[in-house]
Amino acid sequence: MFSRSTDGGGSWSTPLRINEVSGDCLDRENTVHQAVPAVGPDGGVYVCWSGPAGIVVDVSMDQGKSWLDHDIFVSEIPGGRPFPVLGFCRGGCLPMIACDRSQGPHRATVYVHWPDQRNGPDDTDIWLSRSTDNGMTWSDPLRVNDDPPGGSSSSFPGWPWIRQPGISTPSSMTDETTTIHERMSSSPSPETEASPSPITESVNPLSFPWT
Repeated sequence: MFSRSTDGGGSWSTPLRINEVSGDCLDRENTVHQAVPAVGPDGGVYVCWSGPAGIVVDVSMDQGKSWLDHDIFVSEIPGGRPFPVLGFCRGGCLPMIACDRSQGPHRATVYVHWPDQRNGPDDTDIWLSRSTDNGMTWSDPLRVNDDPPGGSSSSFPGWPWIRQPGISTPSSMTDETTTIHERMSSSPSPETEASPSPITESVNPLSFPWT
């Protein structure tokens, strides 16, 4: 459901259903889950979520007044959702979305990223897809985390952050798009659990072989 406020949160519009494919509330693969919004520099509103149709996006180009009549497919969810994570209870395919509002060369590009287990049940990875046409089409997913694929490290969940020129940024965040997530490494013994460690990984969109 989507609602908007034009008076600083004092009042809200009537909630509007924006998803095409319905789901359940059982926190499984058929659950419509993790709806996250982002706003573009032209006032376009983008919402991503995961559900029975995979990872999808809906778009409004009139500040949330009206929406598409169909969900736009971004990616399937290999490995399902939720999924077990080494040294942790479990993880889930929790997509996040961000839009570049800077004056740079990637202005208005929309990014969605999420964790999944397409490389195996012991190797949860962070994946990134982008759209350069207001969310209408999406690139093939690209792996963000830099540990060897197929290993025994799990990276999850994640949050995208886009560097804005002219705004002070940490020295570790020097590229255009940055994801922050946790990594679980090594197989824990029954007596000891591996501890998550925060990971910051920067991604320059120009260095990716986008298709």
